[in-house]
This record gives sequence, structure tokens and C-alpha cells, in this order.
Amino acid sequence: MKKLRITLRSDLCAGSGESFGNSVDTDICISDAGLPYIPARRLKGCLRAEAVQLKKYGSKLATDENIQRLFGGKNGFEGILVLENAVLDGAESMERWLKSVNADPSAEPILKDTARPGSVASLFSYVRGQTKMQKGVPVDGTLRYTRVLNHYDPLHVGEELVFWADFSLKKGSEDEFSDELNLLKQCCMALRHIGLSRNRGLGNIKVVYDAKKTGEETVVGEMSENEQDAYQFNEGQLKDKSEMICITYHIHLDAPVTLPGCSELISEIPARSVIGCMSTEYLRNGSADEIFSKLFLDGTVQWSSLTPVISGKISAPTPLFLVNLKNEKRYANCAGEEVRGKKQKTLEGTYAVETKDGYTIAKANSHTVYHHTVRVEGQDGMLYMQQSLDAGMIYGGTVTLPKYLAENVWNIIVKAPLRFGRSRTAQYAACSIAGVPKISSCAMEEIIAETGEPIYVVLQSDLILSDSGVFAMDNASVRDKIAMELGLNPVCEVPADSVRSLTDRTKYHVVSGYHSMWQLQKPQLLSLQGGSVFCFISQERKTLPRTFRIGEFKQEGFGVCHVLKQSEINKLQYISKGSVDRLNEIKGTDKILVNELRNALLMTAARHAAENHALQYAKSHADELETGLIGRLRLMTDEAENYEDLLNHIESIKDSDESSETEVSRKLRVKQFVQGLCGLYRLEADRLIGNCEISNEIGNNKVVQRKILGEWKSLLLFALHIVYYEKGGQ
Repeated sequence: MKKLRITLRSDLCAGSGESFGNSVDTDICISDAGLPYIPARRLKGCLRAEAVQLKKYGSKLATDENIQRLFGGKNGFEGILVLENAVLDGAESMERWLKSVNADPSAEPILKDTARPGSVASLFSYVRGQTKMQKGVPVDGTLRYTRVLNHYDPLHVGEELVFWADFSLKKGSEDEFSDELNLLKQCCMALRHIGLSRNRGLGNIKVVYDAKKTGEETVVGEMSENEQDAYQFNEGQLKDKSEMICITYHIHLDAPVTLPGCSELISEIPARSVIGCMSTEYLRNGSADEIFSKLFLDGTVQWSSLTPVISGKISAPTPLFLVNLKNEKRYANCAGEEVRGKKQKTLEGTYAVETKDGYTIAKANSHTVYHHTVRVEGQDGMLYMQQSLDAGMIYGGTVTLPKYLAENVWNIIVKAPLRFGRSRTAQYAACSIAGVPKISSCAMEEIIAETGEPIYVVLQSDLILSDSGVFAMDNASVRDKIAMELGLNPVCEVPADSVRSLTDRTKYHVVSGYHSMWQLQKPQLLSLQGGSVFCFISQERKTLPRTFRIGEFKQEGFGVCHVLKQSEINKLQYISKGSVDRLNEIKGTDKILVNELRNALLMTAARHAAENHALQYAKSHADELETGLIGRLRLMTDEAENYEDLLNHIESIKDSDESSETEVSRKLRVKQFVQGLCGLYRLEADRLIGNCEISNEIGNNKVVQRKILGEWKSLLLFALHIVYYEKGGQ
């Protein structure tokens, strides 16, 4: 994979569109661990803007066709350039270490404090204030604070901060798109400023195309040969005699995923997106042949949506008979206990997995992101927001298919570049396979319902029904269709001695989609939402399938129904709150880089401790020095080459300046003040930072100890400054 190297030539504010409480009005983009990054969409937009400028300047490569082919265009047209976020060198290793420290309950408190995201962000950035001026006077109410990224790298003193952005081609070869890549090179050379206040001193950068990192090139977490062998298809996995099999696979969200209609209530990756991704991979290496039709068009292969993985199991939308009892502050299964008369709240937006004695429910984390539209000449850019699923979560899905197509589907799943949702070429959508897929038999499980026993049919995915081309989604039509499929009476006659009301619980929403190939919006269809429940009464002892499919678009994951008996419902009473699984795989880290980050964070903590100690020391010893001595000691400190030189300067103070025989001499007072803060005869780190928690860490870390000792002069001047103003500056 090729890279862009972005070197800062000044401070930078690549804004996130958000604020940080009341302390920062405009914040930069930082990761969950506190490390800064430059968003790919921001970088790609700036490169595209340079391409437009190059066209105006007469560049032969910067034609409308090349610009659109490289960067994409309107109406969902995707360009060939796939650009990732620009991150610090070794960001993956640093994030892994920071998160491990924060998650480790046995970690030292001082280390956990320095590894907090806020502390890490402060290491790389600072906050500056600005206000509007009118006729030389600040305008009231215009003070704003902006977090700004430092020009220089805090881990390598004197070096400019450098970011690295991976990029690749979505399709085709470099030879095929040589003009477009040469245009990208020109855009990189032309790009000089990005971010906020780029015409006011911020955001000066240098971009180098296809830069090479110095030193050994290692890919953290790269697959070993044994791991690669595990992903190879093996016919030995098809030992079962069943002709239909099921492939179960998990994916990891490497980046936030933005889906059409994504919200706190809808957070699954629809099967339509999965099919679009997998079919693109098939066409990249083949053509739309008969196998293609079976895999993606005629329903021979049925793809499921991707839903959160909870406790290692692929979840489904939470059944609507699970509710939150607001007054009792607990979850309840209203199909297994009487809850009439109690305040109930449905668990919308959550997903559930069935456990031995109940359900575990969880909600996929999402956040709101802000972006500007591309500015069109004569029009201002528009700020808009969209909802994205957080990176780091594990999602899972299944593929039901005939055995003879297993190898085709397996190779597509493990080899396809997984990208779902919007902005697939920049910043979002990137996913990767998590673990080796599993193949199992697709034998139908059956249950036996007794006469008069209530039967619950739970939708595990959305359902769309049509009758002779007319979509019929009313409650009665759906009940009739399910009853016909199971051979049940569509009328639910509740027994007179029933202690609970057996009612349907349904919810609807609109589903849509987009045809990337034809650049067309799919029609919007009313759908019965996953989690909806229908209740029937078995009129006789009857054998029923555990799972079945009905309705339209079965190959796209619609219409999956799960059957439960009342006796089974009664056993599922324990409902707990869980969380979506995250990748537990332990990968290697760059120990040298992590150690540099650790030292930098400890140095920041040590500096704060030293400043606090100097402040307290100065306040408690303010009466020992008069104003004249303070000024004299300031000059001596500035002129001193080292600590010993300062002590020699102090020896030059005459003892004859005493105003009384009972007073302590000026020389002795100055000497006591300096040695009390910095050490008796030599610099001491413990004396500089005071007796605090970080003393042990500093004592065991020679690098940080040496750095904090090097700041003795600034700390002494800081203390003298405090003493001066404690005395009223007289």
C-alpha cells in the first residue's frame, strides 16, 4: 500500500466540528486514546480543491474526467482513490498500549492518570484564545477557544510532527490510471495549507506522494503463514451430508461505518450492503456469469445482515416482548410475566442474544459526525451531520447456501476488501475479517407445540410482504401469511383462564437503498421491523420449524422468523445488560515508540508537579527575599551556565549588606531559597518536583529524571516571578 507523508510546517487545527465542554469551542480530531489524526475526507477534499485550481492554471492532467475519476463526483459516483486517515507513525502501537493501561486495574495510578485521553491530547496540542477586535477594542462576547496541534513532535524534540496516510486504488492497475496518479502527485505538491485559519498562520503543511518510512518496515499484526493457511478453503469442512450449509463469519469495524438511515435505533449493516460489497469482489476477478446469478440474484444463496456480536454470539433485534419497567428500574419479559398496569418502555435500538435462562441485550455505540459539502462556485458550503457506528466493534452474519457453492462464497468473504456504507473511499467504511469463518450444517430444527399452548413468532430481521405485486403490510395480512406458513389459526383465541394478555407487538419503518452501478435510488418500502412479535394459539399438538423465512427479498436477509413456545418463554426470565464484543486479539507493539510516549507523558506529569511545587514553595518563602534581591537573583539565574555556576554567582553577594547584626545575611537568604527549591549542593529531581506520587517513577526513569533536571532554571525563575507578585510587585 502506498503512503502520503504530511509534515507540519506550522501549528494545525484540523477541526472535528465539535467542542469540548465549556473549555474548547473548536476541537481537533483525536482518537479514543487521545492521539491526533487528520481526517481522510478533509485531506481528500483539499487535494480535490488543488486539482480544480490546477485545471484553472492550465494543467493538462487536471481535466474534469480525470478529477472525477480520481476523486469521485456527484450522485454517488465513487472515485478510484481510497484514502485512509493520516495518523502518527506507530499510532496503532501507541493506542494499543494506552488502552491497555487504562483498562488495567493494577496499573499505577500515576501511569493511568498520564495515559488518559485528555493527558495524551494535551501532549500533542494546546488551547489558544482569540477575540474579535473592532477599532482596536475587543468586542464583548466574542472570545473563543480553539485547540491547536503543535508544530513539533513532543516525542522527538526539534523534529516537525509527521502524519502518514495510506492510499490505494479501488479498482484497476497503476498503469491503467497513470494519468490520474500523476494528477494526484501534482495535487500533493500543490497542497500547502489545510484546516482552520489556513490563511491566518495555521495549517501550513508539506505533502509527499508515495513516501517511504525510514527504518525497518514492519506491519503490526500481519498474518503469519499459519494464519493465512487457516483462511484457505478446506473441503474437509464439508463432511456433513446435508446439501445446505451455513457459513458464519465475524468482521471488525476498523473505521467508523456510516449507513443510509443509520441511527441510534437502526445500527445493523443491511444484507444489501453486504451483497453489494461481495458482488463487487466477484466481478473484480470474474464476470456476471451463472455462478454470479446464483450467489447474488436468484435467491440460491441467502445473505444475512451484519448485526453486533454479543458474548461471542451473533445477535438479533431485541424482541418487543422484552421491556424496561421504568418504575421498578429493571427489564422484564412481558410474554412470561404479567406487567399490565406498569409503565413499560420498549428497548428500541438494542440487540439481544438468547442465553440459558434469558437474554443478554446490548446497544451498538454510535456518534454524530460533522462535515461540510464541497463548495460550488457562487454557493457557500453547507454544514451537515450524519450518524456513524463506532470503530472497534465486532459484527457478524451468516450465509445459507448449497454445498457446491461453498468455496466460491468462502473465498469472497475472506478476500474481499470489506467496506460498507457511505464514504467508502475516505475515512469511513473500512472493515476486516475477524477470525476464521465457520461452516455448519443447515439441518432444520423442529419443536413440538402442545394443544392450547401459545406460540410466539419473533422477526429476527425486517419483513416485506407482497400479494400480486401489491405490498400488504397490515397486521392482519402478516398474521395470515405466518399462520399459513406454520399451519396455525390466524385468530388468536385467548383462553378464559389466561393470566396475561397475548397480544402482537409490532413496529414499522421504511427501508431503501442505492444502486451504485446504475447510480439510482432504490424504491422506499414499508417494512415490518425486526423484533416484532406475533402470538398464536396451537389448536392441536403440532410440529413446527424453529426458524423459517417468508416474504420478499429473502436473499437479502429479509423475513427471518424465529418460533418460541410458551414453555420456552417462561424459562427466559433473566435479562442482563451486556456490551458489543470488541477484538481481543493481542498484537505486538513497538516497544521503543511506546517507551518514548511513556517518557513524554511522565515528563509532562513531572513538569506539572514541579510547577505546583515551585508555586507552593514560592508562596511559603515569599518573606525571605526583598524586591531588590529578587531582581538580582533573576539576573544571576539568566547568566548562569549551570547550577554550580549559579551558586558561584551567589557567593559574590557581599555579607556586609546586613542592616543589623541579628538579621540573616542576604547571601545566606538567597542561598537557602535556591538550595531549598533545587538542592543543597547539586540538582535533585526529588527536590524539584517535591514529595509527590510521581517521585518513584522519576527515580526509576533516568531519561525523565535528566529532562526534568534540565528545567531547573525555568522553575527557579517561575518561583521568583511568584514571589515578586506575592509581595505586590513593590
